[in-house]
Amino acid sequence: LDGLYVANPQMNAQKVYGIETKSVKDYTYKKIAKTSEISDIWYGQTQAYMCWGTFTMLDIFYIIVKSRHSSDIHRPIRIARNDKYINRRLNVLYRIHRAIVEDDPEKYNIEKEHETKGASECRLCDYKERCWGSK
Repeated sequence: LDGLYVANPQMNAQKVYGIETKSVKDYTYKKIAKTSEISDIWYGQTQAYMCWGTFTMLDIFYIIVKSRHSSDIHRPIRIARNDKYINRRLNVLYRIHRAIVEDDPEKYNIEKEHETKGASECRLCDYKERCWGSK
């Protein structure tokens, strides 16, 4: 979370928006500028911000994308809170946790979400050895 924007701070009915900024390589910036589509990871990150802790009051997030090469800034990309997505992801995390605790992935029908252990999410995961075997 890079910031919060409070609309109409003088009025009683305040609206608060989350802001996330991303500084990306030129190739990624051009792709986003053409399609306005963001990665699943960024989408999940903003959804996670909207469902945990102090920020559960947020219903809208804006992602601001800046090119590292040219310093161009893409118009903010609006992400609305998606409770179905949040619940689905939390369910997956719960099943993974139970499978690890009980050492029984078959019981919880855990499937790999990525095709290789080289996927960035897998490289950062503390439990990659459970999915892919030893290093």
